[in-house]
Amino acid sequence: MGKTLVKNYEFEMEKDGQLASVKVEVCLQKVRGGYEFSAQGKSVKVNSVEPEDLDAKAVAGQLGLGGQEAESFIHKLALLHRLSPEKKLSVPEITCSSLSDGRKGVAIDLGDLFLFVEKEKSWRLQLVDTQENRMLTAGFHVGSLEELKREPQLKGALKLRFKEQLIPLIVARIVEVIQAEPEEMWQIERSEKEEQEQVNIPVELPTSAEVSDVFAYQGDRKFNSRIQIKSFGFPQSRFLELEFSCNRSREDLCAVCNFEGYEMNLKENFDASAFATYFDSDNPKDAWKILKQNGTVKGCDKVSVRGERETAITQAIVSDRRGSEAKAWFVYDQEKCDLRTSPNWIYSQGWLCRGKTGRIGVLVTEFQAESEVMMPKAETVEASKEYLRSITTEDEATVLKVARALHKKSNLKGLEATRGFVSDLLFIGAPIWTKTPEGPQIIGMTSLEVGETTTAKSQREREVVDWLKAGKYESGRKTSAGLAAGAEKIEGIGWVMRKGLLPSADLSFIILDNMFPHALDEHIESRRNGIIELSTIKSCELWGRTRLKLLSNPALPFDQHLHKCVALKVYDSKFIARFTFVTFTYGEKPDVRYDPKIEELFEQDQAVLNAAWNVLRWNLSQEITYTVPLELWPKIMEYSKQLELTFGNEEIPLFLRANPHKVATLAYCFALFEGTEPTERHVKQADQWLTECGVDMEMDEFTEDWKKEHTLSDQEYFDLKLMIGAQTAEDMEEHGGEIRDTELFKFFEHIARHGQAQMEEIAASMNVSDKTVKRRAKEMKGLGLIQSSIKGYYFTPKGVRFYKRWLKDIRNGDLNDPKDLTFKGHKPFRGEKMPETSKPEVIGVIGVTIDSNTMSAVKDWCRANRTERSEISLIALTAFIQKTWPDIPPNHILELVFKQEILMPSPKPGLAVVV
Repeated sequence: MGKTLVKNYEFEMEKDGQLASVKVEVCLQKVRGGYEFSAQGKSVKVNSVEPEDLDAKAVAGQLGLGGQEAESFIHKLALLHRLSPEKKLSVPEITCSSLSDGRKGVAIDLGDLFLFVEKEKSWRLQLVDTQENRMLTAGFHVGSLEELKREPQLKGALKLRFKEQLIPLIVARIVEVIQAEPEEMWQIERSEKEEQEQVNIPVELPTSAEVSDVFAYQGDRKFNSRIQIKSFGFPQSRFLELEFSCNRSREDLCAVCNFEGYEMNLKENFDASAFATYFDSDNPKDAWKILKQNGTVKGCDKVSVRGERETAITQAIVSDRRGSEAKAWFVYDQEKCDLRTSPNWIYSQGWLCRGKTGRIGVLVTEFQAESEVMMPKAETVEASKEYLRSITTEDEATVLKVARALHKKSNLKGLEATRGFVSDLLFIGAPIWTKTPEGPQIIGMTSLEVGETTTAKSQREREVVDWLKAGKYESGRKTSAGLAAGAEKIEGIGWVMRKGLLPSADLSFIILDNMFPHALDEHIESRRNGIIELSTIKSCELWGRTRLKLLSNPALPFDQHLHKCVALKVYDSKFIARFTFVTFTYGEKPDVRYDPKIEELFEQDQAVLNAAWNVLRWNLSQEITYTVPLELWPKIMEYSKQLELTFGNEEIPLFLRANPHKVATLAYCFALFEGTEPTERHVKQADQWLTECGVDMEMDEFTEDWKKEHTLSDQEYFDLKLMIGAQTAEDMEEHGGEIRDTELFKFFEHIARHGQAQMEEIAASMNVSDKTVKRRAKEMKGLGLIQSSIKGYYFTPKGVRFYKRWLKDIRNGDLNDPKDLTFKGHKPFRGEKMPETSKPEVIGVIGVTIDSNTMSAVKDWCRANRTERSEISLIALTAFIQKTWPDIPPNHILELVFKQEILMPSPKPGLAVVV
């Protein structure tokens, strides 16, 4: 018994005079001497399931299925059986032999598969299916045999032939076979010059066609290029095999064309433009017209078309790094052209051709998903890291040496340019994700540089992008849709989501010059989780895992700010918190700026640049997640705490809460340029860099002033309490009542309830004139407790803290004596006398003691329940007293209420007037 495939076939049939849906399980299995179809207790044996040999109509009839749909179902079942390989249940015998074409390497026999292994500067592997004569994987590279054990591409291909639980055993056996080969099998002869140039010469990018070649179209030709997918249309079902035949029977051939038949697929009689036109129109006869126009066939238009191998075709818009755009048709293939992974940059193979109405584009039949940046060879990267380690010294960060070499290369003037290049290199050298013990991974780098127009920021950034041959620099203000994504209607495709700048730079880096400060406000969260959410005409989520740097000019010159860091307040506070670091640039003096001297770049400088080039491109070519080692975490937290204490404030929250993530990310950046893993030394360098940035923008001075305005010490509280107490005491002596009846208490209370209030509203609530409110407001402004704006009066942060503390003490202590302003639990101030006891004041009535808190509660109830005439029901008050204080006789409390003039008699029986 061989490979078995089971599928359900659904059809409608008449049952009891009504149509009913019927589901039948159809099985196709390999048996001795052929294949066997079975369904509904019936079976049919055939010799072959190839399309030309299989009579699907007869098979469907014998199984009792019948109908044209059943015939099509049998064809598809046979196709799936041919395509799905039989998985083996045991580890095969693995043998190894040297390559016969003179290359250095071996061919490993896995039964029906061959794994070709070569070693140049890294291990190169290719898996081939010998039965179907096709590649299961394109050539891929691994840096070591340990990486080979984890290689997902190899494991995924082996799953097509072997059970999943056998894959680790097979891969381990492959590694053993490779390690058993003699060293001479892998040795490659190199000249002494090549060994010397391995570090000093960057890896050259491969030459290939460009999307812009659509502008020079002169007929179909092969297309082989690295392109970026800008937007996708909807997948559509199309056939990959088309068979054209004359409508006339063979006995009565068409007198016009004498045409018997023509077959076209992706391998035989392939015509890219004919397929592209059919993909656009969904009319196979349009492909026939293109074949006739090209002279491929001769015949009339009276043909019938039969399609096979149905698959998904997806139209898209693609571009190259020059910005040229073109239409594309992607032909789905699980192994060669799988769009389910939502690729961004791809290395594509296909055809330059034209579709319906002559629109030129690219028909993609195969691609490999890649980063925007091609990874340098593993040995080159390792040699570059070794060189960087050799020039590292204890007294200086290696990134500074790279920045000086870049400074020489650019010939920009002044030491400030070196500092600018350091910030650029740290920005580009960041990981995509940083994972700390505090929570989920977060996007590694978002940076900001603020400087005057004359500081050559843009020129320096262009120099970096040109040197690295990667990333993007964009200038000018962009809309939110231009940065994230937007919906666009394209003729022939419909509404599509067009990627903005951030998704287009996924896994790379982008520098935005002069961006509107609030353009990313609705996508601030993407600088944490790397996902850009959009909901317009279409809704989608796009990856935006890019290193982002903003260049900006200050709204006012720096010397017009008391503290330079105030220039950051043009950004949303949440966005400020996302910045890993911020640098300010100020420009150079004319004597330095116009120095005609040209710096000379020495061999050692070029060697440093080339080594850094290789390491940076290695870092950019993959989705790196830096997980903070637990042994570094205590030191990171120590530095982070000191940064928050020195620079942390809520008004400009650059150094608030997220400091551990920032320190860890920068530690990785410093370590990258030394070719090592982060250590405590790199954590200290990260702290020094952040401290330097904070001091330069005067964030420490701003934070000190901010804390004075937003915090309330015990000394300040007692000072304010005495001043407020004196005013409330004067008010109570003049108008009577308690502290809650004073103008100042009512003024505070109204603002606290409403957040902010206009002068007229407060005056009406307090039943006083506008002048009284204005006088009280001036007094409280002078004490720093309130502020005013066009929207009205509102508390300052210090005022909020004072009012909360003051109100709490009033509720607990009930300051009946306005002269007693000492609160429990605090030391006396300026001659204040602490009360002899902290117990509540007690009032004696006929041998019963009633504390002042009880009377305050009764007073509050009377105020809350009085009518418009300021009257209350004595019956209701008595019920309240009995329920709240069941141990105290109600008449005792009522007697005190009238004695203290909280209530006074009313002419109406059963009522009393609230004073």
